[in-house]
Amino acid sequence: MSKTTGTTLQFPLPGGMDAGALIDRLAQAFTIIHRERYRGRREYLDTFDWSAYRAGAAIEWRRESRQGRLVWRPLDTPDALAHAAIPARPVFATDLPSGRLRTRLARTTGIRALLPVVETRVSGERFDIVDRDEKVIVRGVVEHDIGNVPGRRQAHDLGTFLRLLPVKGYARACEDVADMAERLGLKIEKRDPLELALAAIGRQPLDCSARLDFQLEPGMRADIAMRRILRHLLGTMRANEAGMRAALDTEFLHDYRVAVRRTRSVLGQAKGVLPPDVRARFADEFRWLGTITSPTREAAPESTTATDNSSTTRPPDSSATKCSEKPPMTCASMATTPPSTAPPETSASLPGMSPDSPSPTASFAIAENESVVSYIDMPLQHASARVLKRMKRGGSGDGFLKLLEYVR
Repeated sequence: MSKTTGTTLQFPLPGGMDAGALIDRLAQAFTIIHRERYRGRREYLDTFDWSAYRAGAAIEWRRESRQGRLVWRPLDTPDALAHAAIPARPVFATDLPSGRLRTRLARTTGIRALLPVVETRVSGERFDIVDRDEKVIVRGVVEHDIGNVPGRRQAHDLGTFLRLLPVKGYARACEDVADMAERLGLKIEKRDPLELALAAIGRQPLDCSARLDFQLEPGMRADIAMRRILRHLLGTMRANEAGMRAALDTEFLHDYRVAVRRTRSVLGQAKGVLPPDVRARFADEFRWLGTITSPTREAAPESTTATDNSSTTRPPDSSATKCSEKPPMTCASMATTPPSTAPPETSASLPGMSPDSPSPTASFAIAENESVVSYIDMPLQHASARVLKRMKRGGSGDGFLKLLEYVR
């Protein structure tokens, strides 16, 4: 057995091996105390873009004996780096009491909502292994896991596992127990319980992302390359649509609109690749789609940078962030929706305004012309003079505040 300091070792039990009999076999070679049976539920949480998993962590909401506890742990170990007792599953970092867990969560998730990615029902037996001085040197469980897709009842049997957690300073003792487990016919499983549960329901980590993370071959035909890009962007819009409609967090709308803008950019470069009538039709439709989601974007709150003493801003009530009364058409329906559903040509929006060089005529155009949409798209990423200087951007925090006051 290789060195495994600080890492949980887990072994799936072969079919037919009894969990209680396994602990009895271990008790013949080691002193086992505090055997305790338990049942519980675990919901693994993460943001839509897997920010916790990308940070090498798993977030669990554990429910046992009618008590709930949120746990932040590194992947490959059940030991919590931070935890908090809470009565209900949180949605945002701001739902947690002040403390280490809230700070860590805010830094990682930002303004994104925590969503359940997989649920498990667990039952098993805990035990401690002690030395001659009755000091605990290894903690273990034999646990049966059943997984399911959040909100669905279909169960997926994950199997029964022996999990060994080394106690600090006693890594060698944990390896001795693991060696015996292998002699009994068990084989080590290196995947984290989160990854095992996701695999059982047909998911894998990082399966949702707005990034264009694919490569195009230099010799690829233009129409094939364009089809691949557009399909990826269509998938991004479909993936974010439900969260955008439900106003789970403002980033669903942001990623949706980014995919729409990128689609329009691709269509703009499609001359000679797509038939002119097809390109014109979808250019009109995606222009409409960008227009009807723009007023919603105006209502989205600015995110705050999370520090040790700060938290994220919770989105406003869902009624303030949902789309306009006319629902946006789904991307799948674009191909069957006639162009007549688009708004009149007299309806228009102003191009994005740079805070470095604002146009004083923009507010007058909005105020005096009803056909101009009443919002201005202005990116304000930072107000720190130091950050603006490093980014080689003009303007200042005071200047931006004055500009916003003028526009209002």
